[in-house]
Amino acid sequence: MRKYWRSFQERRERQKLRATLSDLSDTELTDIGTTRGEIDYVASHRRIDPRGIRSGEWNLSTVDGQLGPSGFR
Repeated sequence: MRKYWRSFQERRERQKLRATLSDLSDTELTDIGTTRGEIDYVASHRRIDPRGIRSGEWNLSTVDGQLGPSGFR
């Protein structure tokens, strides 16, 4: 019975996340590194970054002053 309850709770969390992300503007979605078309994927795979970029790879002080991944030049 616990397995079903846990599955139910996880589904509700995905629904909440999907709704929250859908309420964001396209600019806000871009700021967090996703697009409107990726909302379902992101909500279903919360532990996986769709672009393979982990937050630890971001460097806020790039050479040109722009935000971006540290290895991206």
